[in-house]
Amino acid sequence: MKMKERYLLLLFLIAASTVFFFYYASTMITAKAKQIKRLDQRIVKAQEQLNSAEVLNKELSGVSRVIRNVMVSNDVEEFDSDEINQFAKKLAAYADSLKIPIQSLTPKEVFSPNKVMQHQFTITLDCTYVQLGQYITSLEKSDRIIKVNTIDVKPKRVDEKMKRLQAELGEPDDGLDDVTRYIVTLDLSTFKIRKEA
Repeated sequence: MKMKERYLLLLFLIAASTVFFFYYASTMITAKAKQIKRLDQRIVKAQEQLNSAEVLNKELSGVSRVIRNVMVSNDVEEFDSDEINQFAKKLAAYADSLKIPIQSLTPKEVFSPNKVMQHQFTITLDCTYVQLGQYITSLEKSDRIIKVNTIDVKPKRVDEKMKRLQAELGEPDDGLDDVTRYIVTLDLSTFKIRKEA
């Protein structure tokens, strides 16, 4: 064989091995890319499941907190006065956070001979419909079982003498039109459940 043919053969072998190397490398890269894509999809799915589990855990911890707050031992006959005062303060704090004036707040004990103890509250607010909705949303977020028994809404009638007197006394105007304000009376109940013996 001549030297030129050897060089050509060597060049052919180098070119063939280069082509084979690039083909093998691209096949491996494609296979690894597909494997990475599958793993990414599994990671995304696992992350979604983890996020769902975290949301569910948060919701269930809220439910368990409510259950712990309402369960009492079987020998408890009535609501503790501290609990009643604390709940009344919470009702007032909800109204205060929304800048809703409270006209009255009265607790009323209800006789409950069975496993469920009930305590009622009547609260009268001076608010708009939007504020009423926000107040009820605040009640829904409470860590107690609360039932709204009745809602009584009456338009607020402000006489002009009272407005002038407030202006003379320098009482601040909250900027809300008196036509859109209402006197709202809510009858609420909160509950405790006696545990089984």
